[in-house]
Amino acid sequence: MYHRVDVSSPADRTSRALTVSPSQFEAELRYLHTQGLRTVGIDELERDVAEGRRPERAVLITFDDGYGDQFRYAFPILQRFGDRAIFFVNTGNVGKAHHLTWQEIDIMHRAGMSIECHGVDHVDLALLNAAAQHYQIDDCIRSLRGHLHDAVQAY
Repeated sequence: MYHRVDVSSPADRTSRALTVSPSQFEAELRYLHTQGLRTVGIDELERDVAEGRRPERAVLITFDDGYGDQFRYAFPILQRFGDRAIFFVNTGNVGKAHHLTWQEIDIMHRAGMSIECHGVDHVDLALLNAAAQHYQIDDCIRSLRGHLHDAVQAY
């Protein structure tokens, strides 16, 4: 699970702990490959499970929150290795400073990356009432479906 892949280290402690450098991310993908592991998308995992198969030597790589550096740094590295990842996006932040744009999300989706729901806003669902929880999930899914013209498989 990743949040940020960036060349600069954020100032605050929490963000810094959630950030790896592009060279570190590349080294981690290289390690997976040397161990004979492969990355899969949520669609492949779902298909294998539905068919009663267990994905062999497979790992899921996930990214949370939809930060712009995921497109700038992580996505090209994933492509270079022929890997897939799952990007959980907060749709309320799309297009805001330091976050993914709809155009970037669409490019990643067309390249085989899974784009999934991480809520409208970056909030703790456990702290919300049922109506607010439904809004966070349902509106996020609706927005992703509307932009990507595809199903949302995970949230």
